[in-house]
Amino acid sequence: MSVHESVMKSMKQMADEFAKSGVALQLPPPSGETLGRTYVDVDPGKMLAAEFRFDRRFSNPLGMFQGGFLCAALDEV
Repeated sequence: MSVHESVMKSMKQMADEFAKSGVALQLPPPSGETLGRTYVDVDPGKMLAAEFRFDRRFSNPLGMFQGGFLCAALDEV
């Protein structure tokens, strides 16, 4: 199982646990799919790393990753 698959599975399990208490979490969040997130490294409880594909839809006038989308990418991780 890849790191990405492992993290996604853990998120699903976390959502299932919260659901038992009546709390509905949408894990993994759909925003990660929009941003093209792939988890590449994890040290549970300490560190999580992800890669994001560059998508021109999220670029500024200079053709660089627009700051708001960069913040959203950081928020995803």
